Amino acid sequence: MSKIGIISIYAMPIGLAATNRILAYSKSLAMLNNEVDIICISPTDIKSKYLSEGYIDSIHYIYPAGREKARYKILRFISIYSGYRYIHSLFCSISYIIKGHRQNRFDYLLISNDSIIYLYVYAILSKILKIKSVFIFDEYPIPIRHKLKEKIPQWKTNLYKTVLRHINGYISISEKLENFYCGIIKKQTLVLPIIIDTDRFKSLSVSKSSIKQNLCYMGNMELSKDNIDIIIKAFASICHKYPNLQFNLYGSPNIGDYNSLVNLITSLNVQDRVIFNGRVSSNDVPRILMNSTILVSSQPQTRRAAGGFPTKLGEYLCSGVPTILTDVGENARYVTNNQHCYFVKPNNINEYADKIDYILSHYEDACRVALQGKEYIQKNYSVESTGEKMINFFNTLN
Repeated sequence: MSKIGIISIYAMPIGLAATNRILAYSKSLAMLNNEVDIICISPTDIKSKYLSEGYIDSIHYIYPAGREKARYKILRFISIYSGYRYIHSLFCSISYIIKGHRQNRFDYLLISNDSIIYLYVYAILSKILKIKSVFIFDEYPIPIRHKLKEKIPQWKTNLYKTVLRHINGYISISEKLENFYCGIIKKQTLVLPIIIDTDRFKSLSVSKSSIKQNLCYMGNMELSKDNIDIIIKAFASICHKYPNLQFNLYGSPNIGDYNSLVNLITSLNVQDRVIFNGRVSSNDVPRILMNSTILVSSQPQTRRAAGGFPTKLGEYLCSGVPTILTDVGENARYVTNNQHCYFVKPNNINEYADKIDYILSHYEDACRVALQGKEYIQKNYSVESTGEKMINFFNTLN
């Protein structure tokens, strides 16, 4: 049995897709009798009903510096731009790791954060304490991630070279990202494109209406990453054929993207049939997905999409509901068109509309495809099948 710490910036115990991914890693390791400790290094709430420390199943999580941000914007601004938040979180997390290591030594420290400063601090701390460190990444770093640039500046590459030489290994969500970081400093790498806690989708009641039909999008609605305006336009072009069809959007876009989408929906005169439902608890996600008619996602063909792998792909397929995805990045490397799901070309409104129309017109066949996708995910990418891969990988690290 090993003791494994996971450095995370994501909300616990409830959050978005990244939270679910960290929890899936943790559960897969805990199922093999490892002790897992999730160390949350950033406050994630202004006010929260959740405690700063607790358990998710048998997995311990803690916010060493507290989970709540300052209530007032001016105080949050000062906290961020003075550097106090980062210094405080680093100090508290380092103190927690050292204390925990003295009581029962950590064997591995997984760092799920591509900040150069955080990476350097935790990598050096791991070396001092003789803990093996693993850098987990699921997207390109800024500015590729946020500004959709084609590469990072040379000064940032040089800093990564300095920092990553102190890391023992990588866990990557895609081969493209593996090649990117190994191109900076080569390390032993485990590629884990999909990991899903399939238990979240078990024993749930499905109450689909035989009359009411709905498309469902679940995500953050960041238009530079998920161009759901393409899906809205596709929906608007065919919804006249299906008077009981509506489009449910789940997520919390920024103000600019929200206004852009509202203006689009109004211009297409579908405001009564495209519904913003806001952000929902991750506990509610499986039920919402399973009670949908078609699950939809759309990404543009960008460097960011090429390197990443959508967590929602695994969750969509695990629901057993017909799913439409754009053929970008490494999606087609791991799931098969017309066998597990349905692919469309990126930025192609007509093809997307045709695919929605086809599934609704051949729904029984589409459900058979969806069932094959669900069984495929359960067999190959469940937490049960992933933990052993991770432990075997850890054992090879120098």
